[in-house]
Amino acid sequence: MPKIIKNQEILLFQGVSLNEIIKEEFLKKIKEKKLDIEPVSLVLIAHEQDEKVKKMFPIIISHETKEEIKTKMLHINLEKSKVSDDFMKILEEIEKK
Repeated sequence: MPKIIKNQEILLFQGVSLNEIIKEEFLKKIKEKKLDIEPVSLVLIAHEQDEKVKKMFPIIISHETKEEIKTKMLHINLEKSKVSDDFMKILEEIEKK
């Protein structure tokens, strides 16, 4: 019988695109060079102290199609934790702008 090793979440979040997360200056330089490049994935490493052990886990943010870039649909894969809850609040703040 398989067992759950860790509590992992995969969320679909609408309202923010990677273009709003990645530094504007970087995206501007891509456009200046007339390159047809769009960010579709970003991986962050979260650090969290859990009682006695310091944990690290990835937060993977991605668009899967060009349509998702246009409609600001993000796939977010992360471990359920206080850090991930706070991270989602940041995305909600970006969406409200």
